[in-house]
Formats: sequence, C-alpha cells, structure tokens
Amino acid sequence: MKTKPYSPQENQELQRIAEPAVSYGLSQEEDVIWEPIPGVPSTKEELIVRVEEALEDIAAGRVYTSEQVHSMMREKYPFLCK
Repeated sequence: MKTKPYSPQENQELQRIAEPAVSYGLSQEEDVIWEPIPGVPSTKEELIVRVEEALEDIAAGRVYTSEQVHSMMREKYPFLCK
C-alpha cells in the first residue's frame, strides 16, 4: 500500500482540522463565550472549591453507596429504570 506524500501546505491544513474550534466551524481568532450551566463550575477556582467541598463530605462520611443511589433513582425516576 502506498501512502500519499502530503505537501507542507496540506499538512498544515490537516493539523488545523484537529483543532476543536475549527472542528466546530469556529475561527480560531474569535472568542467562544460559554453560557454558564447552573450547578456546574465554570472557572478553575469554582471547580477547586467544589472538589474541596466533596473531599470534606467524604471525610465526614456524607456519602452514599451505589445501591443507595440506584434506589433513590428508581424512586424518583421509575420510568428510566424499566
């Protein structure tokens, strides 16, 4: 099997396609503004705070087993557990 020798220009174009902005049809120069999702950290600092809170909950024993979570899900969303 032969491989096609790509020109330097073709290689550059192929590498740009792998970039997420280009993959979604956005120019690399334009700023992408993400709408915040309620309850989801949108900055690194918020994420760190949430992780620290989670670690404190684990240390204090405020956790659920997977069976408890599945039971709660079956009670709250029975139509998803058929």
